[in-house]
Amino acid sequence: MSEHKAFDKNFMIKDMVAIVTGGASGIGKATASLFAEKGAKVILFDRSDDVKEVACEISQGASGVKLDITDMKQIDNAISYVISPGWEALAGQTKSRKRNGTGFYQLI
Repeated sequence: MSEHKAFDKNFMIKDMVAIVTGGASGIGKATASLFAEKGAKVILFDRSDDVKEVACEISQGASGVKLDITDMKQIDNAISYVISPGWEALAGQTKSRKRNGTGFYQLI
């Protein structure tokens, strides 16, 4: 049990998928680490060259995708990649995607 007792009680993310932007360092890395500790499948989006290595440090099942989060084309390509058939982290969990009015994706 971690030191986050209230978090443990109210934050059930086991086997869910979390895409964390800026996940190779700082708050993003800390968030990704906590999500992985709680059983989420973590995908890091970051512009850092070592995003894949950081993902491996966080969790054996984590993945890293290098991209510039300010470039919508790169985001579109990365989302297409992570929901593609055969990509293990999301395999069988999503059938399509849609961008909502705020510019964020909802994987369905």
